[in-house]
Amino acid sequence: MAMPAHLHLRPQMGGQHAGNPHRTPVRSSLQLHRTTLLTPVTHSTRSQRVLRSLSGTARQIGLFGVVRTGILMPYFPACPAQQGMAGLFFSGAVSITKVVVFIDYQNVYHRARASFGYDGDPDPNIGHIYPQKVGELLCDLGLPNDPYRELNEVRVYKGMPDHRSGVDAQSFAARQIAAWENAPTVMVRYRPLDYFEVEKKGKTVWKSQEKGVDVMLALDLVDLAQSGVFDTAVVFSADSDLLPALEQVVDLGRRVETATWDGPGINRGPLRIPECDLWNHRLNRSHFDQVCDSTDYLATE
Repeated sequence: MAMPAHLHLRPQMGGQHAGNPHRTPVRSSLQLHRTTLLTPVTHSTRSQRVLRSLSGTARQIGLFGVVRTGILMPYFPACPAQQGMAGLFFSGAVSITKVVVFIDYQNVYHRARASFGYDGDPDPNIGHIYPQKVGELLCDLGLPNDPYRELNEVRVYKGMPDHRSGVDAQSFAARQIAAWENAPTVMVRYRPLDYFEVEKKGKTVWKSQEKGVDVMLALDLVDLAQSGVFDTAVVFSADSDLLPALEQVVDLGRRVETATWDGPGINRGPLRIPECDLWNHRLNRSHFDQVCDSTDYLATE
């Protein structure tokens, strides 16, 4: 079936319009943009014919089938004001890709220390990152493939210590979260750490571990995908427990990207879904230096 000259299908990612300079492109990932009438338009034969052709072609090719693979790109002549077509045009709006970054914080923190040679360093502050900077970096790294992506939110998932971890650890975490959430796009979701007693050098001490944080991230990931909060999710984690959630998001028609540290201490690859190519952002030492958080949150003001 031949497609009228004023309709084109175009992939969702990248590319520049190289068509007739006298035509105005319109992008929409869900539907054709509405026409805007600057002045009353008489029902001329030409205007009726063009509009019938436009709507008819959308029905013929199946608009919702097109959305799954690309963007419907109608091209409408930018006509000079004349009787019958005065001021009729389509807005030149583009379809923005909403990006949400999900950070599995403890996984990211420990793997940063392992990747860049800090595993045995006594300073526990090394390995922390600024979520806002990470979100901006991961959004920008995808711009060559999707020039219309925009960072909507950075969601951080972590465990929260209490007094059993020590007053300093508790205060550090509280101040760190407060500072992060001053950034425009950052939201921190946390659960209390789970504590258990162990014997160490003849003494009973408290040990802590995260519990339920990965489940909380997975539930939010699927819920926000179903709600249409994002078009692209970037998941910064190497926790394979998240794979079922990633698969569900892909099945819902959302794009999923992953991020991992790329350093000499890394032995485990990025998250992978069978028969599905997930784009992975491999962040090296230079990237880590851009986003690391070396703030002393216990320093007195």
